[in-house]
Amino acid sequence: MNFSLYLGHTFLQRTLHHMQFTHLFVRVKLKQLVVYSLEDGQEAPRAVFTQIAQYEYNLKIVCPKGTHQLTPFVGTLADLIPILTTKLHFVLIRWIEN
Repeated sequence: MNFSLYLGHTFLQRTLHHMQFTHLFVRVKLKQLVVYSLEDGQEAPRAVFTQIAQYEYNLKIVCPKGTHQLTPFVGTLADLIPILTTKLHFVLIRWIEN
């Protein structure tokens, strides 16, 4: 078990909910923290933090079609969360239900 990844999971989930992104969830997948929403009962990935060192991550965003786009952002979760929630906030907004 990668303890730092599970600590990151808890920190990221609580921070997003504290920032009122309550429609988003976080799960651990191998060395990644996947930020997702539930759309029509299915997981819709929004962003992926890939662990590259104990407390360092690379940030990718996920388009609505599911393709991953690498960003130039690398750092701790404390560094990357503000980037995700400001510069890249468009990937986190709630999708309109039909």
